[in-house]
Amino acid sequence: MDSTRFIGVLVGLLVLFAISAHAQRITIPEALARGGVSGGGTAPSGLGPSLNEILQATDLVVVGTLGEPHSYLSQDQLDVNTDFPVENATVFYYKYRSPKSPEPDNKIQQTLTLTQLGGTIVIDSKKFTQLETALPTLQLGTKGLFLLQRRGGKYWIAGPSATLPFYGAFSITHEEELMPLMSRRDFAQEYRDLKVSEGLGRMMKILQSQTPDQQDPSKVDTHKNYSPW
Repeated sequence: MDSTRFIGVLVGLLVLFAISAHAQRITIPEALARGGVSGGGTAPSGLGPSLNEILQATDLVVVGTLGEPHSYLSQDQLDVNTDFPVENATVFYYKYRSPKSPEPDNKIQQTLTLTQLGGTIVIDSKKFTQLETALPTLQLGTKGLFLLQRRGGKYWIAGPSATLPFYGAFSITHEEELMPLMSRRDFAQEYRDLKVSEGLGRMMKILQSQTPDQQDPSKVDTHKNYSPW
């Protein structure tokens, strides 16, 4: 068997394994009926993605403050999702827009919502918590920079795949520095404790190199509409 065919077979087996594992999961209502009270996963092991790879999957870059969260059961009842309104949201980049629409130019968006995998819900007076240790539960009032990926009409925290939406969240400290919220310390080390304006500038240059038809990053003022507490 040549190497190309072998890789194709291996990928096929991995896909079948993932589908099988998904099919074997019980729903959250079923877990509650059996006495379960929690679920979730651990941080991925092995070599993780670089921030450049996460930016490749990013559809929107926004800075804002997280509002009151709302947790709910996913449509397939296998997961808990949590929506956070992003208040005073300033959009610095978005991948998909009408050719006739204006350039981003740091416009304030009032209705932007991001979605995190995990959270706590109550069904028939029974509480269930899904904790994904790869990305600790986001907190009300957190000011942050968020790399978001649009899927199914929602803006999810970006990741290397739809099953790993844990990498695109950074808190902004009182010193106006970035702090990756992904639990793996080896992720985005070059952005840790970096000034927000500098980090945004670097990200915009990377995004521009990946999507040259989008806005020139030199026209995006990463200091504009961005002020400390």
